Amino acid sequence: MDSPDDVGAQPPGTRMSWVERVPQGVVKPLFGRVAWAFYIAAALTAVLLLVLLLVLRPDLRPIFDDIWFLTDPIWSVFAVLVISAIIAAGHECWHWLAGRALGVPARFRVSRRGIFVVFETTRASCLRCPDGHGTRPCSPVSPSTWCCLLRHC
Repeated sequence: MDSPDDVGAQPPGTRMSWVERVPQGVVKPLFGRVAWAFYIAAALTAVLLLVLLLVLRPDLRPIFDDIWFLTDPIWSVFAVLVISAIIAAGHECWHWLAGRALGVPARFRVSRRGIFVVFETTRASCLRCPDGHGTRPCSPVSPSTWCCLLRHC
């Protein structure tokens, strides 16, 4: 059974979804020193291979015609939209996992704004960060995050 600090305080009578049940111990190794060393090594290897490949094989350099990588331009646009949505979901999921690794009861949700699908990690939970952790899971870009930072000062 998870401790109340691990899962996050829920108001009485509210249902907790699977997203809020991910224990801190499961995701904490994804943000440790060994994991960050692996991420840095993977990024450096990818950059090195890309540079070497483009230097050794100049015929593989992209040109303006490569924007339409499928036979029909509409399918190319659709593919880029789908791939972008998958990358955005992964990006926000990583913010949520970072919050869970610190013990923040963060929430991940998918919603819609107009015709666009939006992936969100709640910011309200950064006010309840454990002592000594500050607001690391929050991005210092949005106004709500600046309010969080000012409250901790």
